[in-house]
Amino acid sequence: MYDREECKTAEPSTSSEWRGMAPHKQPQRLRDIVMDRVSSLVSQNTSLHQFTENVRTFCEILASSLPLDVRTAVMKKVASTMKINSPQDFKVLLTLHLLTDVRHISLKADDLVHLDTDDCREILQLVKDVPHFRMETLSLESITMEEGLLSSIMGRSPRLHSVRASGELCSQVLTHLQEKPCALRSLHLDSCNVSDEDVVSALVGTRTDFNTLGNIICNGGDVKELQPAALQSLRYLSVESPRLSACGALILLGVSSQFQQIQYTTWSSPIGETLLFLNQINSTIGSFSLTSLAKWQPTEHSLRNLQKLCPRLQKLMIECFDPSLTSLDVLSEFKELTALNLRLVSEELIVSAVKALGKNLLELQVEFEEYSYHTISLDTIKTIQEHCPHLQRLEMKHVNISSNPGDHLHSRNTIALPELKELVLSSAVIQPASLETLLSGNESLESLVLDVNQDALTDTVLATFLKHNSLHRLSSIFLGAGSLSAQALTSLLCLPDLQKLSLDLKRFPFIPVFAFSSLEGSLSKGNFQCVLTNVIRDD
Repeated sequence: MYDREECKTAEPSTSSEWRGMAPHKQPQRLRDIVMDRVSSLVSQNTSLHQFTENVRTFCEILASSLPLDVRTAVMKKVASTMKINSPQDFKVLLTLHLLTDVRHISLKADDLVHLDTDDCREILQLVKDVPHFRMETLSLESITMEEGLLSSIMGRSPRLHSVRASGELCSQVLTHLQEKPCALRSLHLDSCNVSDEDVVSALVGTRTDFNTLGNIICNGGDVKELQPAALQSLRYLSVESPRLSACGALILLGVSSQFQQIQYTTWSSPIGETLLFLNQINSTIGSFSLTSLAKWQPTEHSLRNLQKLCPRLQKLMIECFDPSLTSLDVLSEFKELTALNLRLVSEELIVSAVKALGKNLLELQVEFEEYSYHTISLDTIKTIQEHCPHLQRLEMKHVNISSNPGDHLHSRNTIALPELKELVLSSAVIQPASLETLLSGNESLESLVLDVNQDALTDTVLATFLKHNSLHRLSSIFLGAGSLSAQALTSLLCLPDLQKLSLDLKRFPFIPVFAFSSLEGSLSKGNFQCVLTNVIRDD
């Protein structure tokens, strides 16, 4: 445990004094140096896009001599240094991963890349002697290929439990799952054009016709015995396609109650509505294993039913327009709910929700329409502090945090949110004194985002923030706008664990560009721990 006085950040008295106070990078571990060297060798040997016999032999040596986790980490570094701009780039990287026999493959092209028949045959020829892969997760984004290769890879991966694909490749994933069901736990199909029938045939099976299944469920029947889910192990499903409908989601939920998360877009009826409809037509439907629901527009009655249907719910987004909803006290019945997103919700309902969840709440996000700057009082924030002592993440977007003379959040001798790790004020309006008060007493901060009005973040506010907090864990800071001086900025560099300091420089009129560039260069050349970055955003 850190001593509170010892962790105070000393402020540099001159613009150059920070050099003697800012922490430097720790020496690299020997293991990391070796991994970087091996990754560099692999990248260099494949830089000319020629998959030679030497490279193949090198991959086989890695596969036979390095532990699975180590060679997986090496290939991850290789993939991060080699961009995929052409089919040849992707072919080389995919073959490297397959021959090295890694646990995870995650490849993403900058623009759409397609492997033709010859490319696919070449890869299959190179891996023909590999009976099976140890791959557990596969993610291919902005990538398509002719049929046969993907099915061969998935079919030889008995440990595969997570697949992510996009575009036309999604159809091949579903076709393979329909022909050869496997023990997948997670499936993500992004920006594709698959239909309800495609998804249901792959995940549920083809023993019973799609329309027949829908009719049985809508008439209150139970289809689980008639058509048990082909992929009994699936817990996380996300499908994004314009051809989806509520009928497909109805069948998926009717056949399997074991989903922990399901996103089935685009269609107009949220998952919550489908659950309530299932409960309405079949009151014996039982409970579901869902842990997350989004875009829920509730009444008190629907929330109460939701709690009975999803007793394991951990994350909930509430988007409220219904004036009949005057309280969220019903949230106290959600015993496992720890993360709450309140969008377009009145201040009274925010207070009600916070009081209802109390000590169980770990994450809270409050959001309003862009540029609306909905008023939130310091009293509401005080309520959050008083009722949610275990809160770890607090985010407020498009808000106007108002205060009256004499308003205060907590006494100077108490810690406001003792376990808060992440604080985000995004597109927020706040007075300097209120910001100073809000930032005091957050001892466990690891990440801080302050995107506030320019006149709120001043040298005085920053000095007070550093003086009244023990910030030994703070590793990442983003500042969206402010009236800071260059010297005030250097005071942040002395934080003991700060790894990244980012700001939108054009919104800091008192920090000259040359001073920022000089500071940025000094940090890099001097091997200092913190990286300074100018984040350029659209106005």
